Amino acid sequence: MDSQSVRRLDRGAGFTLLEVLVAIVILSVGIMAWALAQNQHIQGRALSGGLTKATELTQSVLEANATEVAGWDASRSSTNGTVQYTFANLTFTTFWEVIEGSAPFGSANLSTWQVHCETTWTQYGEHRVAMERLVVGQ
Repeated sequence: MDSQSVRRLDRGAGFTLLEVLVAIVILSVGIMAWALAQNQHIQGRALSGGLTKATELTQSVLEANATEVAGWDASRSSTNGTVQYTFANLTFTTFWEVIEGSAPFGSANLSTWQVHCETTWTQYGEHRVAMERLVVGQ
């Protein structure tokens, strides 16, 4: 075996520096894409939890005001208000408003109230949940 054939065997074995660098770049891009997907998944789960809590708070305040309104005396009760709740380092601000109206059914004996409730919070941006309910009473 001569020295040229030995050199050819040495050159053909292993990877070149360029091949290794290209493989590292491709692997790095894949890992960064996976990390970004994980981050978006974590944010989505956090937003879902915030939305669930805001919906529960809004529904609770709406139902409490709708129940109270049935025997409502406008001169004694507050027509609007704001309350803040803190859960898991998030502050939810809930606003409600009660608007007295006329009976949509043409009956002079019935009164109606529109109860509007809205909850806002900041988590990866501003978010809002709003609900309304029409209450018919005596």
